[in-house]
Amino acid sequence: FVVPPAVATYPRIQAPYSKFALEARSVIANVLLTEEGFGSKKTLEGTLAYPMGQMSESVAKAVAASWEKVGVHMKLEARPLAEHRQALESGAYDVAIAPWPARGGDPLPYLFPLSRAAGPWNIARYDEGDFNRSLADADRAFDADGRLTYLRQAESLLIEDQIIIPLFFFTPQVAVSANLRGWQPNPAGAHPLRFLSLR
Repeated sequence: FVVPPAVATYPRIQAPYSKFALEARSVIANVLLTEEGFGSKKTLEGTLAYPMGQMSESVAKAVAASWEKVGVHMKLEARPLAEHRQALESGAYDVAIAPWPARGGDPLPYLFPLSRAAGPWNIARYDEGDFNRSLADADRAFDADGRLTYLRQAESLLIEDQIIIPLFFFTPQVAVSANLRGWQPNPAGAHPLRFLSLR
């Protein structure tokens, strides 16, 4: 899924392969690579770019290690944040780790950055007509259910095309006093003060 679980009013969409065991995914990956002419005599290689920082480096190493298991070799390239952002905007990368500029409890901000209307935010240069039309239809929808239907159509196209691979979503970590009442942990990290009180 592209829209995170924190968007509580939006039913999650999962890719069909998300239910496959890791071994089955590896077999499918090897079949696809073989069909494209890659194997023991020809290795698929590329560069995985990421912004400098301990967390980004850990993620990049984990991604590269998982691809190495199916015979894909990725050279890691760390860049200062400003330089990495410039590379994303210019398209100077094979694969890149990038934060998503979306927040909040609505699905649209997670999908819009890949639309034609997003302009420079569309760093993947994704330009799928049906995706753009689904977002436009969602914008014109008069009722909430109809809007969500169009947004789900748009997300389904992203999942099918695999233009991005969401790796994780940030979840706030908070230390809470035992004297605080009304605190309910949730993925969005939303805690309205009107529901909180001290013992």
